[in-house]
Amino acid sequence: MSSRGHGPFAIRWLFANRGQEGRLCYAPPILQLLIPIGYHQAQFPTYAATDVLLQSHSVTQLACFKTEVKQQQGVALLTALLIVFLASLIATELAGLQQLAIRRSTLLQHQQQARLYTLGAEQWAMTLLIRDASSGDTDHPGEDWAILPPAFPVQGGSITGRIEDLQGRFNINNLLIATTNPSDSSTTDNSNQTQNEDTQGNTNPTNDIDVGRNIDPVQFKALQRLLETLDLESNIAQAIADWLDPDQEALFPDGAEDGIYTNRDPAYLTADRPLASISELRLIAGVDQETYAELSPYICALPPGTALNVNTVLAPVLAAASDGISLNKAEDRVKDRNKQGYDSVDAFLSANQFGTQGLTRDKLAVSSRFFLMTAEANVGEGRAALRSILERTESGNINVRVRSFGYEY
Repeated sequence: MSSRGHGPFAIRWLFANRGQEGRLCYAPPILQLLIPIGYHQAQFPTYAATDVLLQSHSVTQLACFKTEVKQQQGVALLTALLIVFLASLIATELAGLQQLAIRRSTLLQHQQQARLYTLGAEQWAMTLLIRDASSGDTDHPGEDWAILPPAFPVQGGSITGRIEDLQGRFNINNLLIATTNPSDSSTTDNSNQTQNEDTQGNTNPTNDIDVGRNIDPVQFKALQRLLETLDLESNIAQAIADWLDPDQEALFPDGAEDGIYTNRDPAYLTADRPLASISELRLIAGVDQETYAELSPYICALPPGTALNVNTVLAPVLAAASDGISLNKAEDRVKDRNKQGYDSVDAFLSANQFGTQGLTRDKLAVSSRFFLMTAEANVGEGRAALRSILERTESGNINVRVRSFGYEY
């Protein structure tokens, strides 16, 4: 096919497909072939103006193409900026998560290290108590286990610890009449019982409240005096006694048996057994948080029949142990107490007037079996606290009766 025949058709197409503004914005393929096949003014003199039109078309098409390219470049730039923005957000989030994971791992590592340090302190306390058992038959505040530095430096932090004699506190479980005495023969002196002792454990002529057959009236009276010494309601002692005794006969007038607790939400029953932890007191009627906070430093939950160590007894407990010793006098006795303590219960009784309703000789001792070890460790941002009740047996070995990570036991 000759290009001559396409000339008029192409020109007619050009003029028929002009834009609204009189300029061509697109050329069909057949027109684009005119120039490569040799079309020029000499071959088509009749259509000499065609070259001018084609040149004008090329300039117009180039301008339109440049405009389209600029628009596409703008969209591409916005897309690139959006991708960079999203990538930055993702990177920032990942960096934050990484920092959080590192901090969490570090804190867990420090806390675990602190926990291990407290267990090490427990072993160290057991070693001190074993060594103390071979050095004498008495336990008093002048011994090594009772005199500890305020803090020990360790790698990455510090650890503090102390050992307390639990038999210097009032044993709540002593309210129950013990069938056997859990104390060592070296810790108690059972000879020459005073006339106040109730050898049967059922009656007490000096007690004005009937506490039943399962409650020791002398210990019950001592608990009442302790509550009064601490400015607490003494009638709480009846609710505590009912919580421990196995019967369902509430003491009059302030006792509390199952009927009181089953009406609570949630409902529960009395334990009818010795306390496993002093924190159980929070379940007993009349013992609120303030009462518990005031009473807990002076009480413990040991096996029934555990003797009170007169060498480590606290002043309020000493005042409660007898009706003949006031709190002020008890504080003076504790302050002036020889650091080496008393060698025997007789020496203590001769130096202190216990009155007519005091604890009897068999309920007192000059050495102890049960100790409370408290350790706190700080490593970096980690912290751990451990409380362990340690029991020293007759053979001198140490058993861990209770181990609690926290601030209660």
